[in-house]
Amino acid sequence: PNAEVMRELRVMWERFFRIKGVQGSYKKCIEALLKGDGTTFQDELSNIIKRVISSFDTGRDPEAFYHAFLLSMLYPLMDSDYRIESNREHGLGRPDIVLRPPKGKPPVIIELKKLPPNPRYKDHPDERERDLQIESEKAIQQIHKKEYSYALPPDTTSAIFCGVACLTKYVAVKMEVVDIASLRLSNSDVGEN
Repeated sequence: PNAEVMRELRVMWERFFRIKGVQGSYKKCIEALLKGDGTTFQDELSNIIKRVISSFDTGRDPEAFYHAFLLSMLYPLMDSDYRIESNREHGLGRPDIVLRPPKGKPPVIIELKKLPPNPRYKDHPDERERDLQIESEKAIQQIHKKEYSYALPPDTTSAIFCGVACLTKYVAVKMEVVDIASLRLSNSDVGEN
């Protein structure tokens, strides 16, 4: 991100993650993301969202809000030699976020999906949760289908694919730890047919 974006990310980080009682969830959330632990990442992200975000914050484009929110969460990792890419062309599309770690750690590709509001969700939260899970799985499928793994260096052995679905203050996460060498081999086999 450029200098202006970095300033905005810093402001968002200060606003959302310096709040008393959020630091523990923030730390657990980041650790879970970097380990590929989708359950803990979802739980801690939900805790943070419920504490610091207003449903008005998400506005008309919740996917764009959550994109910026996640970028602001990842911003401090740049102090630990991580690089963050946002909406850059890779493979057959533009992954929302690519987190490039220092050598020896798996990179993370994050794709976001928004769930359209549905009046039924008020009386049927189980349907909302189901539909959020479906959208998070679609995000993972998109990472595979659009071959976003081409964003990663050729010597990458494994990566974390993270699909995040959002609806106002609700999120669902699907995560996979992927063997990149096998994935690239299977993608090249498909092209030979």
